[in-house]
Amino acid sequence: MLNELNYVVIDFETANESRASACSLGMLKVIDGKITDSYYSLINPETYFDSYNTYIHGITEEDVASAPTYPTTAENIQNFVDNLPVVAHFAPFDTGVIRESNQRYGIHFEFDYFDSYSLSRSLIDPKLLSYKLNKVADYFGYQSFEHHHALEDCKACSYIVNELARAFNAKSLDELIKLAGYPQFGHVNQDESWKPFRKRYSSGSSSDLFNSLDFSKAKDANSAGYFYGKSVVFTGKLLSMQRKNAMQHVINAGGNPQKGINKMTNVLVVGKEDPKVVGSDGKSSKIKKVEQLLSDGLDIQIMDEDEFLKMING
Repeated sequence: MLNELNYVVIDFETANESRASACSLGMLKVIDGKITDSYYSLINPETYFDSYNTYIHGITEEDVASAPTYPTTAENIQNFVDNLPVVAHFAPFDTGVIRESNQRYGIHFEFDYFDSYSLSRSLIDPKLLSYKLNKVADYFGYQSFEHHHALEDCKACSYIVNELARAFNAKSLDELIKLAGYPQFGHVNQDESWKPFRKRYSSGSSSDLFNSLDFSKAKDANSAGYFYGKSVVFTGKLLSMQRKNAMQHVINAGGNPQKGINKMTNVLVVGKEDPKVVGSDGKSSKIKKVEQLLSDGLDIQIMDEDEFLKMING
């Protein structure tokens, strides 16, 4: 049934908030629905490691000291992909790593891609509360993989793509993406200038978050970004930044940060909840409100901090 399912899965981890800071890469080649080749490498990003990123994936500056830099990795990507379409779970992040890294080092290559995250959101019914890689993999019965290890994430992603194809009797990738409402593959090329990145510093807290935000930044937002035009609410404590900074990221991406949940809400970002505040079930009033709206048929995405970090500017 999967005889025409030919693609490459790709997954990056990054050293900090910049897309041009790849520190590991995993790839799988899938021919006729079966894994035929794999690739994994650490990458020296030639920049600093943010403690939150290391907390997520466990990779440190010492681990990559003797690893190849991105230009070597780019050659390996081109040889491995070899004109096949590329898939990633939330492809705007991983394709963004390639775009910005290519721009940083003056490298150019192109490929078509599709997104298992978007396919899952469109095709899985009933709707999941979260479409994180591990949640969708668990939905299809693929469990106990080492999440945030690039090669392990690739294996989970390929499993999801194949299971979606089986579930909807899709004979090819073209058929699968069209079933999900996407008329064609995405395409990566050299169409943006790379901007040097700087280390992120948290600013002080504010008694009135909204009055301290710079809404003028929205005019420079990329209309193709995930948060563009979306209303976003936060609940719980973020570990990587203060909530004010997270709200500003939403504005910079063309989104609209909200104080509370309503029928116009598109995304709820969930940080670490204090059980002394939210109770034994671990759910804040905002989470419970979203669950009620979901049961009423509204389409609201719940994501954790890790997903949020991948999606800002994506």
